[in-house]
This record gives sequence, structure tokens and C-alpha cells, in this order.
Amino acid sequence: MIRQDTRQEATRSTTSVGLRAADFVRIAENGFGDGQNAYAHSMAWFKGCLYVGTTRNNLCLIKSNPQRDTMRIWPVPCPDDVYTLDMRAQIWRYEPVSRRWKRVYVSPLVQGTNGRRVPRDIGYRKMIVFESPTHGTPCLYVCSMSWLEAPGAVVLRSADGENFEPVSEPGLKDTSVSSFRAMAVFNGRLYTSPAGEGRAFYSARAPFVLESKDPAAGDWKPVSLPGFGDPDNTAIVDLIVFNDHLYAGTLNPRTGMQIWKTKASGKPPYKWTQVLGAGAFRGVLNEGVLTFHVFQDALYVGSHISMGGHDRKNFVGPAPAELLRIYPDDSWDLLVGDPRQTPQGFKFPLSDREPGSTTRFAVISGRWRTMMAGSTSAPLIPLSSQDTLTQTACRPAAGCRCSVSG
Repeated sequence: MIRQDTRQEATRSTTSVGLRAADFVRIAENGFGDGQNAYAHSMAWFKGCLYVGTTRNNLCLIKSNPQRDTMRIWPVPCPDDVYTLDMRAQIWRYEPVSRRWKRVYVSPLVQGTNGRRVPRDIGYRKMIVFESPTHGTPCLYVCSMSWLEAPGAVVLRSADGENFEPVSEPGLKDTSVSSFRAMAVFNGRLYTSPAGEGRAFYSARAPFVLESKDPAAGDWKPVSLPGFGDPDNTAIVDLIVFNDHLYAGTLNPRTGMQIWKTKASGKPPYKWTQVLGAGAFRGVLNEGVLTFHVFQDALYVGSHISMGGHDRKNFVGPAPAELLRIYPDDSWDLLVGDPRQTPQGFKFPLSDREPGSTTRFAVISGRWRTMMAGSTSAPLIPLSSQDTLTQTACRPAAGCRCSVSG
């Protein structure tokens, strides 16, 4: 969290040189005491507490994939059968006043397709608060990632932050769907999209944007063409509301990421307009959008390459991530990245930083939140990132960490 003296300093001046490592306090480490919690994959505030969803044993998951990274010396010891590890995803809650963490949910075991008991969920990739008209109270919704032998990814709901229950059929009636990653709330409706099938967590057969007024009633309907009409858009990775539009970011291993927007009005499928394509004219080195965040009348975009920065299946990368800024009129700035010529003119990184911000090894720009310091919004702060050096240094006994400022 941001230290209190940093907050006070920020309120005295609207000009900031940014926060330093000393401004942050670590509030969790070593995977909340369980090193198999490899990623703090999702976060949301709900009823005054911070909720964190984990994904388990990521490096062992990658190694179990036949199209995995081919490092001769693997960074962590992994069994031949990943299911001999405890792969059950977890949800943790942080109470800021007491500064205590509590594990509030663990994925159940279910009957797998091969006859053995397997975790239903191995990761929780997005959380969001939504109030459906029929339920009548704000609830925390969580989308999951499943594995090959499980029935399919689900959407969970909790009204109290203690009890979580599925409010969807596996895969939203398509059991081939193993992962949902994006969720957004717009005009009283909840949106998501299939993000993966089987071991391919960034490739879906039908990457629609799906809409529901009442998720528990199972009334999900597609409101876009699959991949916005481009068969090379293999997944819709993130969704966000900005400038009275719903924005969607894709993963495209042939031409690079695309960003689309819609007012979500009229009869589905809605009219979508492309805001940016061709990986922001960096091509496949910006293979996909990873995360969106709105800050001070602009939309910030973090890019990535799937499979931890080196998509060997599609021969993309490795390459470090970039940071972009999009305005309501669809013009955009390159903040962190490679200088290049574009149809909008020459783009030079306004931060004077190359891709990866501080290191060429930073392959993922993680999820962000806007840090508030008194009445002043501090600069955009990445809450998580990944680079190939820290990935190779990660051990099962280490696990994810959470650092916040306050």
C-alpha cells in the first residue's frame, strides 16, 4: 500500500515524479503462505475489503503443455502429472483496518472426464462487482480457468464475500471453454468472453463478447461477431467501459492486437468500431491487449505476448510489453515502447522509456488500479507485472506477492 506520508505529500502538489519502491508496503508474500499460489491473477474491492483470486503452479502448467517453452533447465521442479499438485484456485480477502488476510474460498474437486477427482477451477482471472435486476444487491462476480479434465470454466457469485456459488453452467453451455478472462459492467449488463479452450488459455473457437442482464438465469447472448469478423482474433482478453462505450481488446498472433468499441445499443450483434489494429503498428510484438485502465479522461492499454512473453506455437516473441494511451477521439500516444512510424505520424515514447519500462525482460504489463492520494489521483501504478528473470527465479515455495501503498 502507499505509505501515509506519501499520500500527504501527494496532496500538497499536483506535480509528481512518481512513486518509488520505498513508498510501497508489502501486505502479502509467498503466495499468502502457500507457494503454489503463483499468480495474484485478479483483484476487486467489495464491501470495504480487497479480494484477490489466485492461479496455481503456473510454471508447472506451462511445462505440462506440449507447446510449452523449451528451456532445457526448467525454473522449478515439476511432477510428470500436474494433478499430483494441489491445483485448487483460491480467493483471499484483505481487511485494511485490521490488516489481516483470510482465505474465503477454495475451488472444490469435481469428477473429471477421465474418472478421477480434479479441481474445478485452477485460477480466478477476473473479479467485478455487479448488481443484477433480479438479485437486487451488489455481488462479487468471479470468472474462472479450468483444466482439461474439468467440466469447463464457470462464473461465481458472492453476495457477502464469504460464500461463493456458480451462477453459470460450465463454459456458459459450451464445455470446451476452459477460461474466461474479461468482465465489464455497462448499462446494467454484465459482459464477458470465452478466452480459452483446453490447454490453450488464449485461444477460443468462438471469441464472442457475451452479455447478460441476469447471469444466474443463464441468459447470456453474443453481442459481437466472433473475433469481430477477423478469424485471427483468437481471444478477447479484456473489456472496459470508457467514454460511454464498451471497449474490447483482442489477441491476434497473425497481425497483432486490436481494440474495438461499441455503444451497446440497438439489436445485437451491436455495431463495433475498430479503434486500433496491427498491434498499434508494432505487429505481433504487441500480440495482445493484456489490460485496460481508465485514468483522467484517457484509456491506458498494456500489451503482451501470450505464454509468458514467448508464443512458441505461433512463433511470436520474445519481446517486452508496451504502454499506450487512447483518447475519446481515438487518437493515441505511445507512452512506453519502440519508436516507429504509424499512419498517424511518427510515435516516440513520451516517457522516453523503451518497451518493458525499465527492463527488456518485462514481457507482461499487469493489471493496474488508480491510486488515490487525498483529493489527488496519483499516476497510474502497475500492481503486477512479469519478466523472464523473476519468472525463472520463482520457486514453488515463493508464490505471488501483493504490494500496495498506504
